[in-house]
Parts: sequence; structure tokens; C-alpha cells
Amino acid sequence: MSKSVNSTGCLRFLTIVPSIMLIATIASSLTKPATAAGYEYSTLTPVSLEELVAEADTIFIGRVLFGKQLPASEGASRVLPTRVTTFHVVQSLKGEAEAESEFQLKEFAPVSTYFKSGALVMLFLPPKSKAGFQSPGLSGYFRVTESESNSNVLVAQNLSENRGLWSNKDRLWGERFPKKIAQQSLSEKYQYSRHKIQEVLAFGDLPCKPRPIPLELLVAATRAGLSVRTSTTPGH
Repeated sequence: MSKSVNSTGCLRFLTIVPSIMLIATIASSLTKPATAAGYEYSTLTPVSLEELVAEADTIFIGRVLFGKQLPASEGASRVLPTRVTTFHVVQSLKGEAEAESEFQLKEFAPVSTYFKSGALVMLFLPPKSKAGFQSPGLSGYFRVTESESNSNVLVAQNLSENRGLWSNKDRLWGERFPKKIAQQSLSEKYQYSRHKIQEVLAFGDLPCKPRPIPLELLVAATRAGLSVRTSTTPGH
């Protein structure tokens, strides 16, 4: 016995499918980071510190205050559901996040980042998408916690467990991350002793491994990387 075909159902299906595809296409174009090199922070592949520094539009250390989800009618472009997370900026390294102020991160809600209220984080954010979205992805979101071996030391680890931050066969310091500039940064910012500075920088003398690193090292290396990029940019 042959089965009858519901023409109305088929027509409705054919109408709905293009609509879904259109919405997905629009969402993709509005949420895709507009980076200069076409680099996307949402990639699952670990991203190096060099790439993070090169592509980041905003870099800061902040305390998570609260997050909320806005309906599509109130979200970006009044079309897409938006997740807004508010941070208290502790230290600003680059971009519009000013120290001792509040910064709001807007993400496409269905793929937004989970931030625990009260947590301390360091974020590398790419330029905003057409809809005003930014997302640190797995590599640009560093959780800052107390070291297991010393509660007086803060360590940072991203969601890729710091894999690929730099070479797993060579050290961090070099032309792109001058050790001398990192040393100067630690001296000026933290007023550490010479011994303490060398102790922190020693992590960068070793090949990269999936483990937490001192927050001061991440900050000093980031400043060194930014300094090099600024000095090589035309007009500087």
C-alpha cells in the first residue's frame, strides 16, 4: 500500500527550513569576531599568547560581579538573545576596560561563557562583532586562583589548561616577548626584589606545559608583547 503525502506539511517544512538557515546565517555573521587576521577566539585549538596579544582588542583583569540574559527583543541588534556579564576592572592592559570601573561583556547567549560571580579572571577579548559581541573563547579566558602550594601566590590558567601558550620545546622569552621588558614591568608594577623577579620569570625560561602559571608572569609577558607590537607599528 502506498503512503499518502501531506502536501501542506511538505510545504510548511520547505518554508521553515530556509528560514532557519537564514537566521543561522545572520547569527553567524553578526557573532563572528572581526579580527584583522581572520582569527577566531571560538576555535577549540589552543591559541598562543602571541596570537592572543596580537588579536586582542581589550585585555584586563577583573572580578566577576554578575551576569544576566536578555531576550532577543532587548539584545544585540534587537534580534539575537544576549548574555551580559559585568566585571569590576582591577587592572587594564589594553582597550576600553578602565581600571576601577565596570565593564560589560556581551556575548551571543546560546554560546556564551560561564563566569562565576566573585571569581577573578584575566580576559583577552577580540574586536567586537557586527552585533557588538565579544568572547574570550577557551584560550582567552584565564581563571585566577590561589596557588595550591602557596596561598599568597595567584596563578592563571585558561580553559585549554595553558596548552600552546608558547612552544612546548622552547622558552617564552625572545624577540616577541623580551625578558628585559617583562623584568622592568614586574619591577615597576610590583616593586619585587631582584630574586623574586627572577623566580617569576623563570617559568618563561621553560617549555610550555599544561599547568597554571603565575599571574604576574602572564601580565608581564603580555605587557612585553604589547610593547613590542606598539614599537613596530607605523607611526610609533
